[in-house]
Amino acid sequence: MIFMAFAILSWRWPRWGLLLVVLLIPAYVVKLAVGPIPTTAAEMMLWGALVGWLVRRPAANFKNLIGAYRPIWLPLALLLIGAAIGITVSADLRLGAGILKGWFIDPILLYGLIVAVCKRGDKDLIVPALALSALPLSIVALWQVATGHFITIDGRASAWFVSANYLTLYLVPILLLSFHLLLNSKSKRLRPFFWISWSLGAAAVYFSFSYGGWLALLSGLIALGIWQFRRNWKFWTAGGILTVLAAATQLTSDRVARMLDFKTQSSASVRLQVWATDWLMAKTHWLAGIGLGEYPARYPQFVTKLFASPLEPAMLHAHNLYFQFLLNLGAAGLIGFGWLLVKFFQWIKSCPASWAAPLTAAMVAILIHGLVDTPYWKNDLSMIFWLLLALAANHSQTKLNSTL
Repeated sequence: MIFMAFAILSWRWPRWGLLLVVLLIPAYVVKLAVGPIPTTAAEMMLWGALVGWLVRRPAANFKNLIGAYRPIWLPLALLLIGAAIGITVSADLRLGAGILKGWFIDPILLYGLIVAVCKRGDKDLIVPALALSALPLSIVALWQVATGHFITIDGRASAWFVSANYLTLYLVPILLLSFHLLLNSKSKRLRPFFWISWSLGAAAVYFSFSYGGWLALLSGLIALGIWQFRRNWKFWTAGGILTVLAAATQLTSDRVARMLDFKTQSSASVRLQVWATDWLMAKTHWLAGIGLGEYPARYPQFVTKLFASPLEPAMLHAHNLYFQFLLNLGAAGLIGFGWLLVKFFQWIKSCPASWAAPLTAAMVAILIHGLVDTPYWKNDLSMIFWLLLALAANHSQTKLNSTL
């Protein structure tokens, strides 16, 4: 039903169908199935939008879709080769195939659709759609703060995610990208809404008490300031005051004390053991990786080689974006990922300043957050990464691929 609805919508109004896909990215939490194949509501929307658009003008639109990948075909090939190797190495082929579909094929299709379908004016609607997708998360997170009804065991705002870190991994890039709306919106009626939405998101990030999220947001704001506010003392003063106030609220907190005590179990001490284990796995399996989805199974085998009594004997992921790529996709996948980042920053040089600043800030936040956590490796986070690539690619081009 969802597939058909979006196919019909995109056949009639391709751009609005795509905007709804972006708006409803968080719908990946709604699990569905097509026969024996697991899927999500967000995935059905995306594939419906793709099919509806292709049926509209099959030959021309397929050509446009293929053309969207031409500038990145080599890094994309390396990434997919790494993923194929990761499935081959994996002991659970079904799990590996699911990761390939949800975290690579789907977001790569989103990238192709945005580049091929959207005209320049349409792309200005993508950021509002993405910002609106974050609004329910912010509201639920702040409701948790107001009522004290948290779902995390440590009492941190997380919306409907099981971890507060997942909330900031989604919200922070969107908040930084939303500066395009705050700074360039021509509608005086909508600008207050954008500021309210941004403020709610920033408050949700604060109450997540995710220090990795705070670091990512601060890094992104610094990147934004260098691009957009180099000589604006008000921006730097306000940013400095907010940073000091946020840090001051945590200086005497039990969480900071535990984090700085490396002799006991804390997020910092656990991460140090995780990174040491990641390094051992990477040295052993640097070429092909350990396989897609294999990290939870392989971590206990390696951590006990380094620590007789590890602080955390089980771990779901590497707590580092770059180790995660290398371990899941091997050297080819990590090189492909790095190459895509090079392409992104090359495109940024040709983007208008109104887009270059927020796009750079959002990507910097992802990369900095990736030092202590694993952005990208989740359905919604991979969508955001490829969406940033698509916006940078489109805004760096003077001639659009779309002929719609």
